[in-house]
Amino acid sequence: MVFLFIGLFALMLILAVLLLPICARTELYIRGAGIKLIATVRLLFLIPLRFRFRIEYEPYRGIMIKKLTGKKEKLVKVLGEKNKKRRIKRKYSHAFLRSLRVREIESMGEIGIKGEPALTVFLSGVLGIITETLLEIIIVMFDGEKKTSSFFPCLSRNTFILNFTGIFSLTPAKLLNEVIHCHKEEE
Repeated sequence: MVFLFIGLFALMLILAVLLLPICARTELYIRGAGIKLIATVRLLFLIPLRFRFRIEYEPYRGIMIKKLTGKKEKLVKVLGEKNKKRRIKRKYSHAFLRSLRVREIESMGEIGIKGEPALTVFLSGVLGIITETLLEIIIVMFDGEKKTSSFFPCLSRNTFILNFTGIFSLTPAKLLNEVIHCHKEEE
């Protein structure tokens, strides 16, 4: 009898893992030349996992992705180097993108050029239109629900700030279905 309850519990846990969406809240901060990405993933709506990355560019090495742990940085990946498994990764990344859903996405920005108020207002309007268009494309591509965008001019100082915040969800069963469907199309 105990084995029956343990078996049913294990089956329900496996079904919950496969059928409940994995939600991720992401934040992307662009300050001048630096980019910082913070992602918080919740498994089964209970267990939070937090990832923090810094993205930097070096002219001879390419784009470097570093994981932030406390005050230490650990190099994770360098983009721009050749990779042999690129085709396989591309196939799985397409399946991942087809099963991803955007729940909410928000952008907020600020630009300022001290001493140039007309140019500052013009650039804030142009960047506001560009971010609004990008968010609309993301909402349409990933079956999104809600978007907000705002870009403000700052006339008192030189600044460039761009924040993207979003909540994304992914259902593992849908991802497995997409991967299986990709394999069937190949054969």
